[in-house]
Amino acid sequence: RVLGGKTHVRRAAEPELGWGKVEFIADSEFTRGVPREFHSYQSHFDEVCELPPGMIHLARSERCEIQAMRLEGKPVFGIQFHPEKLLEEGEASLAIKKKQKIKHDLLNAGRGKSLYDSLIGETLFKNFLHL
Repeated sequence: RVLGGKTHVRRAAEPELGWGKVEFIADSEFTRGVPREFHSYQSHFDEVCELPPGMIHLARSERCEIQAMRLEGKPVFGIQFHPEKLLEEGEASLAIKKKQKIKHDLLNAGRGKSLYDSLIGETLFKNFLHL
């Protein structure tokens, strides 16, 4: 909202809650060493629906077209997914949502162990700090 105004962010048609697949669609120093597709913890009801001026589209998912973006020429990023979430945290969060009988689909609930890769978050944060 800061870069594009209220028209660039909206309530998602389908929130992403759980272990969702992310696909990088553009190369960046931020994504170096990360597979083109991977699963990451997701927990958001809002989404960027239009790139603000000067932003480069970096990633998407099935439910969210703009998963990651970068301000051209600057080390400024916006991401929807949560690479900082550890496996245990993600699974615990999903268990709570399940107990609360949340009305939305939980993505890959209980499958985190087979989808989670700690190197994704480590590599992204290392790349970011290098920038």
